[in-house]
Amino acid sequence: MLTRLQSVAIIVCLVYVPQLASAHSRRLALNKRNLTSTNIDSLRRLSISMQPLETRIALYDGIVLSCQVTGRPNPTIHWLKNGERVQQGTSLDVQGDAAFENAAGNDQSRLQLAIVKSKLYIDCITEETEYTCVGETPLARVNQSQRVFIDPLPGSSRHECSQPNDEKPARIYMTTETQMDYDGDTAQLYCRAEGKPTPTITWYSSNNQSITIVGGYRIANNGDLIILNPTWKNHLDRFTCKADNGVGSDTAQSFFYPTRRD
Repeated sequence: MLTRLQSVAIIVCLVYVPQLASAHSRRLALNKRNLTSTNIDSLRRLSISMQPLETRIALYDGIVLSCQVTGRPNPTIHWLKNGERVQQGTSLDVQGDAAFENAAGNDQSRLQLAIVKSKLYIDCITEETEYTCVGETPLARVNQSQRVFIDPLPGSSRHECSQPNDEKPARIYMTTETQMDYDGDTAQLYCRAEGKPTPTITWYSSNNQSITIVGGYRIANNGDLIILNPTWKNHLDRFTCKADNGVGSDTAQSFFYPTRRD
């Protein structure tokens, strides 16, 4: 049986398919009636998903771990390696991952329902390690761990880790997959990237038009898209974030659904 959190997440995910966005967005407007104060409050208990919980790879091979957290207000995600925080991008601590610059996450009158995804890029495995995905908001925290084992059978052609390089391709490590906010409430869609040199972040609307700081949008210093005074008519859209640093590029998509309070 689905929990309230899973049911709402499924409703939100339906509108993510671009070809069905128009039809499903209308359904979502009707289904929003099911978002009572009781089950909205239950969404403050975050839901986390990470599969598999164990994996095996060859010595010196690379792997990408992924994790998804759903809830409200907008959760952020970071990773631990054997209990110690892994630095991603320029963020050195949890405070550096703050979702809203104006601390809007503490405002319980806001909806801020989001599905957030994160990736951890491990270029070279040298030992068996436990990695933990941590999702949190100002109100809740959840985590799940994955154990990476070294496969004893030969499988990799590499005999050691490559020497550190001054250049690394741009990689997006945390992004908002789907988000629902009330009309008029400032929204923030994540696009956190890492690489050497530091990637440049560009956002595009569904018609492939580059989003500038005019027209009710702002790009935060960390690459997130800030949507000012959003409305269903003008801002319901599938946005694309692109990170590029000249060495490589990466893209991610975010679906944003502004909705009325009543």
